[in-house]
Amino acid sequence: MLEKHLFDEYFERLEKSNNKINKLVYQYVDIPNFLPFSLFYEKGLKILFRPCTLEEIFLFGVVDLNSDDDVMHKLDMLLENCTEITIRGKKTSYLDLYEKDKFIILYLIKEFTFINSKNYTINYQCDNIRCRKDLNIPYRATFSSKRNRTLYAKTLPHIILDVIDVDGVIKFYNDENVVVFKMRPPTLRVEKLLYNSLLEDSLKRILKFMFLNNDDVNEIKLEENINLLKEIDDLDLISAINEIINTFENSVYYEIRYVCDECKNLIVNPILIPNYKDLFSLFQGDFDKIVENEFELFYQNGLQPSELNNMFYFKYEKYIEALNVKIGEENKQREKENQQQESMNNMPNFNGMNNIANNFKNFNGYKR
Repeated sequence: MLEKHLFDEYFERLEKSNNKINKLVYQYVDIPNFLPFSLFYEKGLKILFRPCTLEEIFLFGVVDLNSDDDVMHKLDMLLENCTEITIRGKKTSYLDLYEKDKFIILYLIKEFTFINSKNYTINYQCDNIRCRKDLNIPYRATFSSKRNRTLYAKTLPHIILDVIDVDGVIKFYNDENVVVFKMRPPTLRVEKLLYNSLLEDSLKRILKFMFLNNDDVNEIKLEENINLLKEIDDLDLISAINEIINTFENSVYYEIRYVCDECKNLIVNPILIPNYKDLFSLFQGDFDKIVENEFELFYQNGLQPSELNNMFYFKYEKYIEALNVKIGEENKQREKENQQQESMNNMPNFNGMNNIANNFKNFNGYKR
């Protein structure tokens, strides 16, 4: 029940926050419900997020869409600005999230920022053989009173659940039941460390899983892990490690759950995560229109630049919607007044006709 009211509850709470347009109100992420890698985080993790402000959206207009690095930099900046992440009360960074969890948090931010905007969609044909309707299914990460959630994280397969310990670490044992190798899915911090590395892909692939502690993600620990990995001469162990990595790459994913509006068949289908350029495009607005609307809000409504820049984007959209209604009503009133004036101008001028009649009466020689 709580999940169904997540979207509505947030905006009700925001409206009660003294109606301050620049008050940043955060929403908790229900980690087990949303994040596919939830089992691998340290105990006590809390993730909060908020919608983007107008200023943050406006900055997205200055980006080179042909540059993967530029797009990733802007999305990382958004994550850093719009989240508060703590582990047992200690503030940490978005870099301690996992790659596939990064997607859903970005999508939550997008969904709370652009309330009425487009969603990423997938084309799918209903798998009911008696229906086969072509569907355009939107990605929706939350429930609301007006729409259903469609985007879900897939539960990790049992092969992984059976080998992880309480801290989310995967352990490999020898015949004497002694731990000989430990691994953990790579966080964004690890991905960033190895992003520009010139190491062989096969070596890099395993190295990513060898950082067990966020504090150890550095060049020194990387060198230690490289040496440790090179010392392993047990081919069976290397094969087992790669098998687990394959399981992660192929089995940790998101799926769409959608009820066909034609036959009411429940569709459950694995999906690919949108690439970051497609995801980034959902955060972009009509920047020329934003500038034009800023002028109206500055000079017609008396808002200060700092107030406008710090305003949540969805609230800015509400202001613009109200402004457009106001302008429309003023235009209708002005048009009505113009029509009335035009009607008055077209009416006969009776005062003028009376003057002509009086002048004629006073004309010399006039006799009744």
